[in-house]
Amino acid sequence: MLIWIISHCGTDSQARKAKDDRQKLKQGQSIYPEAWKRKMPYNYTGCLAHLDITFICSSLRVLRITGVLEHDPACEKQEMQRYPPVPLHWHVWQCAIEQLNNGASFAVIQDRNREWYLDKKYEGQKGEQPSLPNTRYLLLPQDTSRLYRMQARTYGVDLSQPAEQNVNAWLDQHSPYYKPELAAAVFYYQARHNPSERFKICIHTQEMKDAAWKYTHGDQLIMDSTFGICDRRLLLFIGMGIDEKGKGVPIVFFLFSAPSGSQATHAGYDTDILTELLREWVKALGKGPDGATFYPKVAITDTDTKERGALIAVWPLIFLLLCKFHVRNAWANRRKTLIKLGTTMVFEKHQVVSRLQSLDRRYDYSDLVFQEILSLSYFSLIITEDYGAAQDLVKQERNYLQMMLTNSKTASAAKNGIEYLDYLIKT
Repeated sequence: MLIWIISHCGTDSQARKAKDDRQKLKQGQSIYPEAWKRKMPYNYTGCLAHLDITFICSSLRVLRITGVLEHDPACEKQEMQRYPPVPLHWHVWQCAIEQLNNGASFAVIQDRNREWYLDKKYEGQKGEQPSLPNTRYLLLPQDTSRLYRMQARTYGVDLSQPAEQNVNAWLDQHSPYYKPELAAAVFYYQARHNPSERFKICIHTQEMKDAAWKYTHGDQLIMDSTFGICDRRLLLFIGMGIDEKGKGVPIVFFLFSAPSGSQATHAGYDTDILTELLREWVKALGKGPDGATFYPKVAITDTDTKERGALIAVWPLIFLLLCKFHVRNAWANRRKTLIKLGTTMVFEKHQVVSRLQSLDRRYDYSDLVFQEILSLSYFSLIITEDYGAAQDLVKQERNYLQMMLTNSKTASAAKNGIEYLDYLIKT
């Protein structure tokens, strides 16, 4: 292992920023437009003083010490220009990384840090005068980036390399960074060797594979898409089953990059790539205990037609259900697009929106009011299971809005309301 010790006066902040900018541009990240503010206590003078120490990690045996031991005259005359930063105590770092590995957010980590600081639970706090030790115990906002870098190093992530190169090194049997436990969980991998290709990786552990056969084969599959999982343009699709307690159990992860040229991450996929990954998943699952091929009976998705098209392509006989939450969101977004309420109260617009909202209203079956609604044969589109009743609901609203068209004050809002009903019929 090599340790490099360099004089503060030999580190140029602007040169470091230029190197950081080149690395970020290479990885497709945005660069910080402003010049870095120097935080080192001494100014840069171009001093070449440094030490290279090579040693063996296991025995700490030093193999070589070399470097330039003399400082230049400008460095020796340099006076402190800024107060040096006070380092954070090692026990605070240790506890914070442990929390981070358990899924805690930085806000939660800060809360416990303040609590432990006040209770003096950190090592070295008790029995010391606060002015003597050259360490601090309170986390600062600027510690965030270093905390995440330290966590990455504990997992063997080389942040100086593009993320796809780290993944490739973990899965390459001939690489010194090969991780067999990760390779065993990856059933499909396609590296991104040039900008025209797409990074693809599909993951399921043995426990997830067993859960897929136990909870999803011949039963319900839930597909959930998640975007913005990191600062790269990656898309994540999660397949889940439902266990005996009615809780979702992850059974597969599909992770892939958006194609080059895509303006938005969420638009970086189509039916073909999802079909490809689903078929690879079925192939990886193999045959079940009874020799059957993996085949869910029902799948529940959001309103994305590309996702639903891929499920039909892989399992033609599957029943597709729509998630009510996503359906109501899609309808609400469409209403907001067609009828913009704004900040000024316009009675005609609110009247139309209120009537349209009643179509996707949810009711409590145990509620007496709902029972009264049932007695009046009134259903919400969300809860009705009768296609004829759903058509009648839309027809009733259309008739009402057409009457509003005859009034000049309500005609504009009614026209947009009818366009919304057309959208419901088409989708």
